[in-house]
Amino acid sequence: MNKDGKKQTKFRTKKAKLRYYTTRDRKTGCQVWQGASRGRGYGALKWEGKVLQAHRFAWEAYYGELPEGSVVHHTCSNTACVNIKHLQVVTPQENSAEMFERKSYINKIAALESRLEACNNCGDNDRN
Repeated sequence: MNKDGKKQTKFRTKKAKLRYYTTRDRKTGCQVWQGASRGRGYGALKWEGKVLQAHRFAWEAYYGELPEGSVVHHTCSNTACVNIKHLQVVTPQENSAEMFERKSYINKIAALESRLEACNNCGDNDRN
């Protein structure tokens, strides 16, 4: 307990907690949250008695409170990433639009890979 009667935290600053609970992925540059997680891989932590999302906590550690009605978007698509260079503040509509666009792009790649696989298999039949 500190002199005010509050429970003393292990970390003095938000940035110190972020450094402690992350590892750097050298391939992607992501700072990957290693602490607790919530659904779909999003990091979670407790700070001053509140449970927070790690990427939002990271943004606020460096830039302060988010504007009302804003969300923090992962430009790297890694929900466990807390690298502030991979995060941006957007509206919920912008966030959803980007996620749908990304999913559409991934689906197009999968369809092209499937067609390529089919073409490769056709060539195998001709050789026999």
